[in-house]
Amino acid sequence: MDPQPSPPAGQRRARLAWLALLSGLAVLLNGWPIPLYYGIQLLLGSVPPILALLLWRSWWAVPMTLLASLQTVRLWGHPWAVVIFSLEMLWLTLALRRFGGPPTSDGNGRVVLFALGYWLLVGCPLVILFYGGVMGIDPANVAVTAVKQAFNGLLNTVLAFGALILIQGLRSRRGHGPGIPLRGTIVALALLTITLPSLVIGLVAGHQLEVAVQRGTLDGLQTVNLALSRARDQNTALLMRQLGEAMAYRRIGADGSVLSSDPALFKRLDAEFRDGGRSYVHHRDLAMLVPRNNQPTLRRWVNGYWSYSRLYRDPANGSTVMVQVVEPARPVVTRLQQQSATLLAVSLMVLALAGPASLWLGKRFEREFGRVLPPPAGGRGPDDAPAALGGE
Repeated sequence: MDPQPSPPAGQRRARLAWLALLSGLAVLLNGWPIPLYYGIQLLLGSVPPILALLLWRSWWAVPMTLLASLQTVRLWGHPWAVVIFSLEMLWLTLALRRFGGPPTSDGNGRVVLFALGYWLLVGCPLVILFYGGVMGIDPANVAVTAVKQAFNGLLNTVLAFGALILIQGLRSRRGHGPGIPLRGTIVALALLTITLPSLVIGLVAGHQLEVAVQRGTLDGLQTVNLALSRARDQNTALLMRQLGEAMAYRRIGADGSVLSSDPALFKRLDAEFRDGGRSYVHHRDLAMLVPRNNQPTLRRWVNGYWSYSRLYRDPANGSTVMVQVVEPARPVVTRLQQQSATLLAVSLMVLALAGPASLWLGKRFEREFGRVLPPPAGGRGPDDAPAALGGE
């Protein structure tokens, strides 16, 4: 483990101020997740702790991550993500301090390999253990969560590493520091060029898939709703039998009278469910009813119900009648989760292959670039800093 010299008092105070600022930023970023699919969100809160680790190799990165990941208890309704994310930062800290070489070599991009190793060997198995074994989440949601968290962890590591290279470039322009490491610059550019387009394509494709599937669900509910509004009472039961047991309906007259195919279900929906909002529902006329209790977010969407309601005028007496049709959301949500897992797995595979490839490419470029530079006086020793691009 490399020794860390104690900085002067002024630098310590400045470093503590920056650590406090980065800690607050980490909490803020985790408080504003990027929604992907039902209950699946991207969190950027580990970017500041990883950046702090790369800048100073500070153990403060671990409590910073612990503090920021507490947001997931509010977001997802369970504490297991806190354990997984905190262990990730502990792993990265130990790996950098023990196997990362001197602090001047942190700009070579090796941290990406350490992050990849954590998620393949520890992170994904922990997701399967906690989400599938402890919480009993369905396999589709466990798979998409494991792949998403691995991709999210690698993405945050790449973003933090890119920020490190940018900071080193700004320092170099001001005449501070040894300059921008050539290998790290190539690694950061290669990874960001691959990662960001993959993320954007995945987000757009997932959104379009959700919109299309929900449009089909809404069309089906609208068709059944209209048919029920026109059917006579004696034909309604026959119509519902033909549609199957999954759907249920109720008609509420202007006088408060209720006719329902499943009174117990609607009583439970009124008492125990609420509107899930617009986060993952993209059509105004379609609603998702989710349980009110504090169960994990992944279960909430799988156990929800699609709902479509519309007011009609009864031609017999001119009164207003509301017809509501509901059906379980589980088949649609599970199918979307399976498709989402496939999209994220492709992005993760691309990133996992790009990490080692970019490190190899950066090392090759540094070696070839070093051949055209004049050798330093006395030759280059094993502990010399890697080739760097100086400032103006």
